[in-house]
Amino acid sequence: MRRLQAAVAGWRGWRSGRLRVACTVVLAAVIGVIVFDPDPGTGPGLPPWLEFTANIVMFSPVGAVAWWWRRSVPRNVAAGLVCTVIIESVQGLLLPLRVADPRDVVANTAGALIGSLLCWWIARSAPTITRTTQ
Repeated sequence: MRRLQAAVAGWRGWRSGRLRVACTVVLAAVIGVIVFDPDPGTGPGLPPWLEFTANIVMFSPVGAVAWWWRRSVPRNVAAGLVCTVIIESVQGLLLPLRVADPRDVVANTAGALIGSLLCWWIARSAPTITRTTQ
């Protein structure tokens, strides 16, 4: 596990501005397609616990990509919260077949927190890992 952390933290590609922009655009596009679909489908939907978990998983990369731009967990969580509030507002006001749900705000913000904390943990342990594995 420590070697994987060292490899991830030491990868030079993280410094590439083009890669960072490309990942941000792809992530925004994927989330946009998921959350702004005007007709999410018919049927009973997911059980509440599964939908909550899916929202956490969907927004974990948001925290990770936000860490790539700014290495601050509180700022990244705030960015995840702002994005989620915008998403839920658009769903509630402009998409009649969608429902704005405050639980989605909590789950998405938690996902951004988890993604950002994971990156913080990798970055924090990377100097120690590279010294002890050499």
